[in-house]
Amino acid sequence: MASSTLFFVIVGVGVATANLMKLVEWLDTPRSCRRAKHAA
Repeated sequence: MASSTLFFVIVGVGVATANLMKLVEWLDTPRSCRRAKHAA
């Protein structure tokens, strides 16, 4: 694999992991807190 390809693969994995963590945090919050955040 070329170094530029490897770089983009690593960046892509990092972005995907960050978004997955955001999704997990969002799912982990209670529904009442989610409503309060949207109202504010």
